Amino acid sequence: RMLAARFGAGPGGGDLGGDAGGGGSWGAGEEASTWLREDLEARRGALLEGVCKELFLPPQAGGGVEAELIFLWIVSNRRGRKLLERFLWRLPPGHPGAGEATRRSCGDLGRQIFSRAESAAEQAGFVGALVRAVSEMPRALVGECLTGFCRGGTDQEGEKGRSEPLARLADPAPGAAAAGGAPFHEGSLAIATALLRRAGALGAAATGDTAVWAADVSSLCSALLDGLKVLGASGVPGAQLQRVLPLDLIRALLPQLSDAQRGDLRNALVSLQ
Repeated sequence: RMLAARFGAGPGGGDLGGDAGGGGSWGAGEEASTWLREDLEARRGALLEGVCKELFLPPQAGGGVEAELIFLWIVSNRRGRKLLERFLWRLPPGHPGAGEATRRSCGDLGRQIFSRAESAAEQAGFVGALVRAVSEMPRALVGECLTGFCRGGTDQEGEKGRSEPLARLADPAPGAAAAGGAPFHEGSLAIATALLRRAGALGAAATGDTAVWAADVSSLCSALLDGLKVLGASGVPGAQLQRVLPLDLIRALLPQLSDAQRGDLRNALVSLQ
């Protein structure tokens, strides 16, 4: 906050009038100002690394089960997720702690976040922080995050073998489509789209097991097709279809699909016209 007040640095900072209330004690001259900024940036960096350590995120990873339990306990309540949201916005996007937090969040997103009765607006800040972290994620983590998104944690899965986020992708709430709402969960759409876009920007799906990546993409395509079927059966007027179709996800997914899957998706979209 001191750094933001003086220099307008950091998310949500802005120049709040550096000398207001502080008089000349903030330092005078360019040399003193530079020294102060470097000192405050170093102190903020140390605080962020301290949070990484408390969350058992890199470079202090390796805490095993204890690390996972502490992380899940923190994000299981709204205040903990707000802390993690602010933390992710302040970390450099390429920071290993941001990537690890996103990987764990994708893996357990359904049980800890999307299974809760929270509106899209209440989840928007946290989802936005995850999307920002994904935008600078290294290639190897993209595949791990998509696997976590599609399959959930290692010890629990959603209905029909899908993770909760993937299940929620096509059915955010019972009767949502019938009530005129989109049969797609906005947070799930945003994170899945961000992962696929990052994969496309890297020029390849991910390092590692390509068969696993293909299986995850197939699961995502299947969930999307199920959502389109729900949409078609909901009786949503044609004029509203363009507003509820997940066009961003469709565009990001198409390059990853096989010819047969593209055909299935094309037929599903044609049937909605």
